[in-house]
Amino acid sequence: MRPIVARVLSDIEHVAHGFFPRVQDDGETPLDFDYRKGDPALRRQSYAYAGRFLGIPEKRIYVTNQVHGDGIQLLREMPDESSVMGTVENDAVVTDVYGVALTVLTADCVPILIADRVRRVVAAVHAGWRGTAFSIARKAVRAMMDAFGSSPVDLAAAIGPAIGVCCYQVGPEVLRAMRTAFSWADDYIVDEADGHGRLDLGGINREALVDAGLDRRRVEVVSRCTACDEDLFYSYRRDGDGTGRMLSAIVLKHRE
Repeated sequence: MRPIVARVLSDIEHVAHGFFPRVQDDGETPLDFDYRKGDPALRRQSYAYAGRFLGIPEKRIYVTNQVHGDGIQLLREMPDESSVMGTVENDAVVTDVYGVALTVLTADCVPILIADRVRRVVAAVHAGWRGTAFSIARKAVRAMMDAFGSSPVDLAAAIGPAIGVCCYQVGPEVLRAMRTAFSWADDYIVDEADGHGRLDLGGINREALVDAGLDRRRVEVVSRCTACDEDLFYSYRRDGDGTGRMLSAIVLKHRE
């Protein structure tokens, strides 16, 4: 399967992006972007494949160490090669640097790619339930505004494949965190017995982006559940800690 692309970002000529599943175009050759474990040869093959698709050298694919928080990095210059793989801790990166791919690694969490259609600024956001409750999506929009002068009405966002409400059962502490963070959280919760429920994590992040000022028509959700489709997606909830990681990436293309 080819990497998934979102219409709202594909329409922006100065941006390249992709949500990379667990297999290449032929549906058989594996991809795994987890830099911490697994087969190094497969990892090199995976990043080389992503680089070709994005039109950049693989050494310019910037991968951070995600910690399920709300830390946001402002990347103001091209990182050197030694800082590319997991040496910086955060869950979102914002840049106006051309030719470097901002990325998110996921295996159920929500990847969010954001682009400014006017000011040529992009962001990549990792939103698990904790990051979502910390309002990381809204904070990334605010970082784009404060650091680079972006206006929310000029932003487009794509929410990639993540665990769906069909499969994401959570406990009372998660539901409580969502209801504390968002007055409208109940619209994205299906209550079940004993205080548990199923959570639409992608939907909550979409609404958070709209709350941050984005035009709802420019927030696109790729409605593919990672836990449901074992052939295409890794899933921590389905397969446990040994599962691989998918890549979501966005890059500002060089001016012609």
